[in-house]
Amino acid sequence: MKTGRFVVLEGVEGTGKSTQGRMLCAWLEALGLDHVFAREPGGTAVGEAIRTVVQDRPDLDVPPETELLLYTAARAAFVRDIVRPALARGAWVVADRFSLSTYAYQGYGRELDLDAVMAIDRFATGGLVPDLYLLLDAPVDIGLGRQARAGGGPDRIERE
Repeated sequence: MKTGRFVVLEGVEGTGKSTQGRMLCAWLEALGLDHVFAREPGGTAVGEAIRTVVQDRPDLDVPPETELLLYTAARAAFVRDIVRPALARGAWVVADRFSLSTYAYQGYGRELDLDAVMAIDRFATGGLVPDLYLLLDAPVDIGLGRQARAGGGPDRIERE
């Protein structure tokens, strides 16, 4: 039986997570390995709906606790509907973001209790831990320039 792997790309906007994820998937494809590439939050109907609320609605005043619960709700659907089934069939999962983003943005950024953030995340993921995290970094001016060239602007959290 093939063994799947769960690889997560993390980093602020414009560091190349999507680009590197596509390159990794092209390499996996060339090797003949089954794989899935998805963003988080997103990847599922529930995740995409939640993504719209937490990232694309600057008119909403979303309390930090609500934001945390929405992100982890999206993650629960992502793990249940995408990650676990893919791993069970021996596929690789390449994800654009996962738990470390929540620790950074909601734990440290929103100053929520990190132990509580981690406990809620553990519940949402069923304790699933990626096989590998790849943390990408770039100077702020380069990241912002890449984001602008890609046609994306700052989301609700980045605007703050």
